[in-house]
Order: sequence, then structure tokens, then C-alpha cells
Amino acid sequence: MSSLSKKKIFHFCFLILFFFNLVFPKGGIKVAAIPLTWGCFFLSLVSFLSITRTYYKVSKNHLILYVLTIPFQIMGLIAVLLNFSNNVGFSISFLVTFIFFPFLFYLVFSEYIDKIDLKLLIKYLKNGIFFVSIFGVIQFFFRIFTGKFIQIPLLTLNLHDFGSLETTKCILRGNISKLISTYNNGNIYGICMLMFFPLISIVEKRKINKIIFKISLILTLSRTVWIGMIFAELVTLCFLSNKNIFKKIIPIVYVILIIGIIIKVQNWNLSFIFDSTLGGRSGLFEGLKNITFFPKSFHKTDSVYYINEIVYISILNNIGLFGFIFFIMGFFAPMILFFKNYYRKNTLRVAILLGLVVYYFCCLSDGAMLFIPTMIFYWFLSSLMFASDLTESEMELTY
Repeated sequence: MSSLSKKKIFHFCFLILFFFNLVFPKGGIKVAAIPLTWGCFFLSLVSFLSITRTYYKVSKNHLILYVLTIPFQIMGLIAVLLNFSNNVGFSISFLVTFIFFPFLFYLVFSEYIDKIDLKLLIKYLKNGIFFVSIFGVIQFFFRIFTGKFIQIPLLTLNLHDFGSLETTKCILRGNISKLISTYNNGNIYGICMLMFFPLISIVEKRKINKIIFKISLILTLSRTVWIGMIFAELVTLCFLSNKNIFKKIIPIVYVILIIGIIIKVQNWNLSFIFDSTLGGRSGLFEGLKNITFFPKSFHKTDSVYYINEIVYISILNNIGLFGFIFFIMGFFAPMILFFKNYYRKNTLRVAILLGLVVYYFCCLSDGAMLFIPTMIFYWFLSSLMFASDLTESEMELTY
């Protein structure tokens, strides 16, 4: 097969993966209450075809990143398998998120990502994020005026969720619904988009697209997304913007002002923002009184039930102190390796790093870690940050 044919096939696969993981991540069906999305199906198919290659080329950085995930993978794998039958859905999500995805993005796709077509990537990313943003805003107001969602089974939502979004998803905020776009959940949508926030800030030249993108995040009505957005705006302005201090403050003031207006219109008060129960998450801290060194399932007294909203506390509670240390080692490895190897400024790499940092920050409240497509984006960005062809010579960056 000629190199031109291989390139065309790669571009087609790249488009399909972007289309079903970024634009329509929830389209698919359910089997025994476990969602099977088209994005994961095509990701698995492409990975299978890639694994059958006779020659692999894995970059040094990707190999290091993968090796650093292995200790947590081993401990987590044993913990999950000991109690697999107790929570099949969680067990499968855990195995896919922490074993399959790192293997995929750090090893199987290493060569592809290392030599990625940057212009093609940015084109797909900008168009994809604009679509989910504008679709989310339209859907948000359509729901207000008609009382119904825009639903396309197998595409904008899972076939088995059709007609039951309000009853099966946590998307209502009082008498209105959060903006959910094609992600079927405001928190998941917002957290995923925040990972791309710094990158979109410098590659998207159209101001109207940026405004719609930010409006969509605000309309998620999610406290995690609001605080994460302010944090994302802050780090982006501090590390990627050449504007003076006054101009840097203005976007943050606008965001806070709009959030304040929404709170006022909905007759919410400051307790909505500064909720003493942390949105029902405060109970997770009770588990810190009974921390074990190893996962609870090692003692056969409990299962690894779930990775709850507050990721770090949940890992500590369920997978133990050693598991937490191993998790931090693999989870923060991209940031550590970045500062070791790329201390010289490269705007694109810095933007990707900041996206990961924003996600680290969101995990203090809600990481949506086991929900598709959150960790697909995380592992992809972690791998992309170390691509050797990630240069800016032909890119027109803004902000």
C-alpha cells in the first residue's frame, strides 16, 4: 500500500474517531445496562487493526508515561477482579479507563500521535467543539420553550435513553435543565470541554465561536464547571496571553457577572455556590477515617464500588494509600515529564498542559472519570503533548 493511501486511510479513521467521540460521544446502545457507544466501538476497531501491525514505534516519552501507569493498573486490576461480579458496570469502566486507554494512547497510537497532522487536528477540534457548543445552546433554549429535548436516537443519545433523559440523568436544576449538548449531562460536557479550553483559546480565531463556547459552559449550570471555567480562564490568561493586567481581568469579570445574573434570575443565593454539603459529596470525607494501605477488596470486606465525584478522596477511600500514591504517580506523570523535558516555552504544549491542569483542578470537585468520553480526551491530550511534530511554525495562534 502506498504512503498516500495509508495517509488517506489514517485521515478517514481520524475523522471517524473525532466525529463519534467529540461530537456524538453518547450515540450507541446498551447491553445489560452497560452503554456501548459508537466512539468506543470505532476506537476499539481502529486499535485492533493497529495492534495487528508487525512493526511498532513507540516514542521514549510515551513509553515512560505508560510505565508510570503500570503500578496503579496492577493494583487496580487485582482489586477489581476480586469483586468483579459485585459491580460489573464499574469494573468494566475501570478496566477500560485505566488499562485499555493508556495502552491505546501511549503505546498503540504512539507513532500516529507522534507524527500527527497538526492542521487537520486543529481543524477537526475547532469545528467539533463549535458544533457541540451551538447545539448545546440551541437545545438548552429549545427545552425551555417546548419542554422537550432535541433527541436523535443512536446519535445524540443512547437508543435506550430516548425519552428518559430527565428521569435517568442528573440534569435538572430546579425547573430548568442544564445544558447537556450531545453529552447528555452538564457536568460531563463541561468538564470535557474545559480540558480543551486553553487550546481553543489560542487556535480559535473567530470571536463569536469563542463566545458561544463560553456561553455553553455557563449554561451547564454546574458549580464544578463554573469554578473550573474561572480557573481555566485565569491560567489561560496568565500563561498564554500577552494582554495587560486590566484586559486579562475583563473576561473573568464577564464570566462572574453572567453567573451572578443567572443565580439572581433563578432566585438562588450564595449557599448554592458555597454549599456546605459540597453538592452531597461531603460524606466522602467520612471514609478517610478508615483508610487502608491496600484496596478494601484485598481484605475481602468491601468492593471497589466506584470512583466518585471527588476523585482523589474516592481513590484514597477505595483503593488505599498505596493505590493513591500509584494513582498520583501515573495521573500526574504528563505534567512532571513536561517540566522535565519541555521547560522551554512552546505555546501549543503549554496550552495542552494547562488543559490537563484544569482537569486536575476539576477532580477536586467532580472528575466524571468513568464516564465516556472524559478519559479518552485526557489520555489523548497527555499523549499529544509529547508529539514530536507539535510545532507552531505554520500555526496562527491568537489570544
